[in-house]
Amino acid sequence: MDTGTTTPPTLPTVDTAPVAPPVFVPSISQPPPAQPPVSSVPPAKQHRSFGPTFGAIVILLIIVVGALYMWGAHIAQEQGTSVPVEHESE
Repeated sequence: MDTGTTTPPTLPTVDTAPVAPPVFVPSISQPPPAQPPVSSVPPAKQHRSFGPTFGAIVILLIIVVGALYMWGAHIAQEQGTSVPVEHESE
């Protein structure tokens, strides 16, 4: 017996929960550069050369000695340090 009422067809259910937008993940074609291993031992102090320091000290000493020599010669010339000649009296 057909009563004339039909039931509507059932539709598939749709999930109405919010969907997160897709996340863009770039593809990595090269691996990151390798970092050198970190050691716990401190690096040794670099050995410094004594030669340039010694050379600079020698040059400064030569300049100081030359300046003192020239200053002494200038003072001697101003004072006229020539040795007076004594005349023997008769």
